[in-house]
Amino acid sequence: MEKLREEGLLDRNRSLALPLVPLRVGLVTSSGSAAEADVLHELDGSGFAFHVRVADVRVQGPEAPGSIAGAIRWFAARPPDDRFDLLIVARGGGAATDLAAFDDELVARAVAESPIPVISGVGHETDRSVIDEVAHSTAKTPTAAAQFVVGLVAVAYERAESAFRDISSRAANILDRESERLDRLGERAATGAVSATRAEQLRLGHLADRLDRSSTARLTRELAALDDRHERLRRTARRSVDDADRRLALASARVNAVDPVRALARGWSITRTAGGTVLRSAADAIPGAEVVTTVADGTFRSTVTGPEGDSK
Repeated sequence: MEKLREEGLLDRNRSLALPLVPLRVGLVTSSGSAAEADVLHELDGSGFAFHVRVADVRVQGPEAPGSIAGAIRWFAARPPDDRFDLLIVARGGGAATDLAAFDDELVARAVAESPIPVISGVGHETDRSVIDEVAHSTAKTPTAAAQFVVGLVAVAYERAESAFRDISSRAANILDRESERLDRLGERAATGAVSATRAEQLRLGHLADRLDRSSTARLTRELAALDDRHERLRRTARRSVDDADRRLALASARVNAVDPVRALARGWSITRTAGGTVLRSAADAIPGAEVVTTVADGTFRSTVTGPEGDSK
């Protein structure tokens, strides 16, 4: 381990960033072992769409170090577009001699140099191997390693749900505020129009009294002035209404842009499991399961015959 520290490899894997949603998991363990069963049980039972690739390796004996290190390097050599999000190296507990492969420099170096975060789940709670010192994260058992990965996905899922709730709430608040503002604009426009009309009626009455005592020329001038004022009032009222219409259209556009109902009306749909979980991937669709699809005018139920497309 001192040699790895001198070469700057001891903390290399630990410095890698964990993916936000690590659903592609590489599992390095003995196929058919209790460790494999424990890890797969936790991942399958989580309800998340994990894609797991198991690398069958020897976990004890003279061939074990090369087998384990080779599997880790195989995952590390995958092309970027087919690389797994993280690796779990798992083995059940045993005597110190049974776990000797995980103290081997060959295995430790493969973990330290891996470009993929490695989760160590070797042994029982009291066991400690060199692989635990170089791995990104260490779990006490294979089950705990799988639970750690499930926890990462659960946090990401909750953040996504929270963001959706926040968007819906903000959309509702914008709609309420713009509706109230439009009501106030309407009230102000109506009050201004009534006041202006009354003022003009009073002024018209005064003009009528004066016109009775004026000459025909004065009557013509006053009528012309009245028409001019009436036209200016009409244009002013029209501009007020147009301005209110533009503000309403802008408010409606802003609300519609974040309204999930509009998305449904344009042909989008939301599909959930019978328990209400939103399906975000074709891999989430379990053959034979009943799903509920929401469209613009209601919902309908259907049965999954099988996923299509890339299930990775």
